[in-house]
Amino acid sequence: MSKCILCGSDSELYEEYSVDDLVKGYEHHYGKVPNDIFDEACSMRKCKKCGLVFADPIKGGSNKYYEWVTKQKGYYTSFRWEWMKIAEYINSVKKSDIKLIEVGCGVGFFLDYIMDKCPEISAVGIDMTKTSVEECRRKGHEAFCGTLEDYIAKNPSQKADYVMSFHTLEHVYNPKQFVLEMLSICKDDGLCINAIPYTVDTKTPWWDVLNSPPHHMTRWNKSAIEELGRQTDCRIEILANDNFNPYNETMGMLKLKYYPVYKQPSNRLIDFKLRIIKSAEYKKELERNLNREKIGCTNSIGEEVKEITIPYHITMIFRKNMN
Repeated sequence: MSKCILCGSDSELYEEYSVDDLVKGYEHHYGKVPNDIFDEACSMRKCKKCGLVFADPIKGGSNKYYEWVTKQKGYYTSFRWEWMKIAEYINSVKKSDIKLIEVGCGVGFFLDYIMDKCPEISAVGIDMTKTSVEECRRKGHEAFCGTLEDYIAKNPSQKADYVMSFHTLEHVYNPKQFVLEMLSICKDDGLCINAIPYTVDTKTPWWDVLNSPPHHMTRWNKSAIEELGRQTDCRIEILANDNFNPYNETMGMLKLKYYPVYKQPSNRLIDFKLRIIKSAEYKKELERNLNREKIGCTNSIGEEVKEITIPYHITMIFRKNMN
């Protein structure tokens, strides 16, 4: 029985995918898939203690896979809500010589945004995908091609006020080590920030292939996040947008099931919405979203925590325990 990659406890089988499952899933999502991009079946297991869901084997996509998938429509997001909150917080802290590091910078959309909103700071991006780093540099950003470990080895004495990563943690093989590496280059009074998908323990009508291996190595929930805080000796504040709309989320999920990303919007989409809203499938999914888990979150960094319906994406703010 495979042990949990976070806490070392026993785990149980959660999901399994054959190579054929992966090919069909990606073809539904993006259309034609390159030959030999998936070379083996995979599965996900769930820790019996902390609840983390993790890939088995822990093996991410190849360079060929990432070179392909990162070029697909909608893969990189040009704006995220949490970016605005981070910029607001940075500008509210009256401090000079601010250093920011983004791990997994992609083509530089966050760097574009933060340098526009906080032009006085110094920022560097890190990414393993060569074409993404080249695009960052073309835009004028400082960018490093390699892993966070590689960057630390080349800059052993560097410390930053903010070390952040947007939807990278779920891709790495050892999430605890990844966060510890981020913390090692974060000042004691700085913030380590990780945005991730939040996955409740229920099945949806649409299989999100990107929330499965070889793309995502882990799926996170409240108990797994709490365990990550213990493992890294940090207090974790959850930043989330309090705007979860179960009706919109239900329609969006079902639209992805029947109108995948690679297909252009159809002039029949309105007819589809009118038809699906009367279906038993819609009612079942709506009920699931109406009863979605509620946990304590903040709407702005460092502000009051209140219980909200947890959205599909959250941001973890790590603060070092200074005992």
